[in-house]
Amino acid sequence: YLQTTPFSVGEGFWGSQAGAVGTWPGWTSGSVAQRLLSFSTVPAQLEPNTPFSLVVHGAGLPHSETGHSMLPARQRVKVVKHGEACSAMVPREVSGISCSRSTRKEQDSHMRTQEIVMYTICTPQPTAATADNITISNLKLATAEGAGQYAVCYCPGTACQSPSSWQRVPGVLGMRR
Repeated sequence: YLQTTPFSVGEGFWGSQAGAVGTWPGWTSGSVAQRLLSFSTVPAQLEPNTPFSLVVHGAGLPHSETGHSMLPARQRVKVVKHGEACSAMVPREVSGISCSRSTRKEQDSHMRTQEIVMYTICTPQPTAATADNITISNLKLATAEGAGQYAVCYCPGTACQSPSSWQRVPGVLGMRR
């Protein structure tokens, strides 16, 4: 089953005579690339101004079986209005996640320099992280006029300051009206 957690530490034939190179002709090994599948909330039904946890589901997410890696703690999740880029500001009605405003200068196709505003340096770190899930807790969604649907964005913990490091998680976050 290719979309599951990679092998645990100490499993398999790596490092033993039985797993020597050439023992398995025609086979190669490796791990499944990171893949975002969906997200869910706990509780499943959101109520205004009530704390909830946001759980991103995937495969091959950064994690540490031994607790010696900092990468799981560097992962980030943010919420933006549905239809906006992942570099957009977190809406005011979302609390528990904050992202700092930063700018970057880029040249357009006519070689004119323009300043791009983005919100990609975010907190908090995950409250839990496995190869299959990342959880951010104590979020709240207030009711707001015109609010309704939101997108969830994820950064694997490397170069989160860059907008290209953020990916949209499939699904739509919202509150029943």
